[in-house]
Amino acid sequence: ASYIHCCVKGVLSKACARRPGWPVLVTGHSLGGGVASVLAMMLRESDDVPSTAEVRCATIGSAAVMCAELASRSMRWCTSIVLGSDPIPHLSRASLENLMAELSDASPLKQGVESIGLFWSGVMNDVFGLNRGRTEVPEATGGEPAARSGDDQSGGGSNIRRMMFPAGRIAWITADGSISFEFPCPGRLLLVESMLDDHLPDRYLDALKYA
Repeated sequence: ASYIHCCVKGVLSKACARRPGWPVLVTGHSLGGGVASVLAMMLRESDDVPSTAEVRCATIGSAAVMCAELASRSMRWCTSIVLGSDPIPHLSRASLENLMAELSDASPLKQGVESIGLFWSGVMNDVFGLNRGRTEVPEATGGEPAARSGDDQSGGGSNIRRMMFPAGRIAWITADGSISFEFPCPGRLLLVESMLDDHLPDRYLDALKYA
């Protein structure tokens, strides 16, 4: 975004001078959508575009490039269009870690090993009394989930601090072709059959025609 800003700011200033009052629309798809949203934010905070030319942004299938605070601040001037189960708008380090943890928790092998471990722990306790006198560690309370390995605990933070989101307001094209501004499971990767197809530009264009 910084490179593009340096390359276009001169041309953009001249264009705004020739067409005073015209808005500036920045757009892109996938990673280009993420770059577009950051570029639009830079242009809005710089003097390269006159105040009479409002800078706005519209993206499709944008990469998740903003924290929750920045994404919220950009809602007034940016709209990110997301189709169905497109995984890219959900993709971040935190969402991948959460997905791996969910898959691990759901693994039949892990559940079987844990069941065997609990069984033999009970047997050893009954026969030899190995667990007698041990202090049980209480589970996390107060509605807060216990921290998983890999969570960012520095300064009392949690994994949500590293979750990334597309910029601005989310316009979600649902499976039935309607548009909803209530985007489900933001920041969470969902594994479904159509997830990769839903990221293709042609699928977005077809969906926008009939939405």
